[in-house]
Amino acid sequence: MARKIKLQLHQGMNGDWHSRIKAANGEITLVSEGYRKRHDGLRQFAANLCRLRDHLAGMTDEQIQAAIEVLPRE
Repeated sequence: MARKIKLQLHQGMNGDWHSRIKAANGEITLVSEGYRKRHDGLRQFAANLCRLRDHLAGMTDEQIQAAIEVLPRE
């Protein structure tokens, strides 16, 4: 079965749109600058996701887990 990635934008309290990925057992949030226009936001999010894929290429699951830094909420 193919893995699915669901792209979604979430509107924050400040009115900006933020990207996030829905995962099966929770949610992984990729926060970058706010998006003023929803349709442009998803295109930018897809481009950021491709850059993330390139950055993680060749890394093992263990290396990826070790590279993850959980930041406090703002």
